[in-house]
Formats: sequence, structure tokens, C-alpha cells
Amino acid sequence: MPEIAKDGAEPTWICPACDTPNPIEATACSRCGSPFTSFLSEGREPAPAKASAPGRAVALTAVLPGLGHVSLRRTGLGVARALLYLWALGLSLLLLIRPPAAGRTVVRLVGVVFLLSAAGVWIVSMMETMRLAEGDERPVIPRNALTWVAAGLSGILIMGLLGSALAGRTTP
Repeated sequence: MPEIAKDGAEPTWICPACDTPNPIEATACSRCGSPFTSFLSEGREPAPAKASAPGRAVALTAVLPGLGHVSLRRTGLGVARALLYLWALGLSLLLLIRPPAAGRTVVRLVGVVFLLSAAGVWIVSMMETMRLAEGDERPVIPRNALTWVAAGLSGILIMGLLGSALAGRTTP
């Protein structure tokens, strides 16, 4: 319902589903997406907020980053996060557990970078899943940032492999 503006402030309406103040010209709640007109019709109850989805989505993301996004119907975002996480974690384990004899230090450093990247993807995915589950559509990081992260990691991997190859070379 509209609120009375105080001290020249713009009038707002409070969403009955999630108690979020919205500008009077907004046609839907900025947080949960409930349409303003649905609260004006008599005899209809506002759509209840999802009670079980947030906890389930966060738990799925804790298991594998991206699964929570998929459960919240953000399939593309979820698949991208899952692939980046699995790639970074898999390579980090490979580089840390079985480094080659030549250039072992360089390979381990690259493995640590990939392990930290996997942890970063997991943390950001958890934060973003919590936001999405609450109805906040704003991404934690820009949408194309995952592409740049993957490109950066690819560059680090190539440089690490070249460094390892050069460290293993013997001069005649």
C-alpha cells in the first residue's frame, strides 16, 4: 500500500510478501517480483515467499557451485560456475599432487593459484545463491567476469607450463 511521503521524499509502496519498500511507479516488487496489482484484488492472498527453496539452493551450492543456481532456474549461470569450479579444482589437484620433476616449484605455484581460484568460485557462488534465493537479482560479480577469470587462468596455466618446460631444459 502507498505510504505518505515525509519531508519531500518520494512516495513508496510496501510489498506485503516481503516488506520491501518500492517506488510508487514500480509495477512489481524489486526484491521478490510480486506484481503491485495482485495486492489490490480483494480476496486474494499474496504469494508466499519461497520457504524451502533458499535453504535447499544454498545447500546444493555448498556441494557443487552452480547447483543452487540451477535449482533457482538460473541454469546458464549454474553450468558456467560448475564448469569453472570443476576445471580449477581438477587442475589444482593434478598440479599439486603429481607435479613433474622438472619445474616442480613453478607447477606447484600454478596449482596453488588454481586452488585459490576454485575456492573463490565456491565462495562467490555461495554469496550469489543466497542473494538469488532472497529475490535479489543483482549479481555479485558481472556476468562476463567468469569468462575473464577463465581466460586469466588459461594464461597462467600456459605460462606455468612454459616455465616448467624451460626449468627442465638442460644446457649442453
